[in-house]
Amino acid sequence: MTERRYIPTPTEAVEAAGRALFGEEWQRDTADLLGWTTARLRQMLRGDRAMPIGAIDDLLRALHAKGRAVTDASRLLEQAVAE
Repeated sequence: MTERRYIPTPTEAVEAAGRALFGEEWQRDTADLLGWTTARLRQMLRGDRAMPIGAIDDLLRALHAKGRAVTDASRLLEQAVAE
């Protein structure tokens, strides 16, 4: 059986990740990404619940994917201007 590991919620980092991924209305979309309700996310952000390490991994994967997508879009625009 896999042990679930939890950490105190890194509130500032989770908010920064959510805003980078989804903009100003980040809480609902972040909760959806993690398979949670917004109430559960808010509990973690208040420090009422610990955050599973897996949620941090999920946020990191989403940020890396978005970073690659932004880089790809930037390259396409640069190529279009260069032609």
